[in-house]
Amino acid sequence: NGRPEKIYRVTPSGVAWLQVNGFEKAAVLAMSDPIDLAHRYCQMLVGVQSSAKVEVEKIIPLSDGRNIRFDVGVPLSKGILQFIEIEQRLDRNNITRAIEKFRALGELFNAEASKKLFSSEILFVFNLSAASLPRTLNIWRDALAFAFPWDAPLPFTPRYTTIDAFVYDP
Repeated sequence: NGRPEKIYRVTPSGVAWLQVNGFEKAAVLAMSDPIDLAHRYCQMLVGVQSSAKVEVEKIIPLSDGRNIRFDVGVPLSKGILQFIEIEQRLDRNNITRAIEKFRALGELFNAEASKKLFSSEILFVFNLSAASLPRTLNIWRDALAFAFPWDAPLPFTPRYTTIDAFVYDP
């Protein structure tokens, strides 16, 4: 009928029912911040638009017991995974987070085994207004330059789109 699906928030009693009925790992979403909720919604939206078999919050081990977490992992042909990151905002005072993310990406994609397991193209989907996008992209570009100086090869290909463009053309 053209109406969107209803969204429900699971309460503790709903979680108890789910656990009794076979969903032992069910839990209450412990967040109420609108930005965090929007991020989770975008993860699901991008996942649904990408493939029937995506993995949200895909964790890949790195060296020394560290991990890198991707918002969405999309299976491609021959068992290769494509990673998608949802970004909503990055302030200059938080650039370290982006630098660390790019360095971890570099570590992952410099590993020989990665070439057989993961697409080297990373898609960043920005959930931002058109007015906020240029400023945020500049901060991400600066973070990439700090993580990989001009003489350092980039072992992955970052691409970006906006959430509204992705929804209409995944």
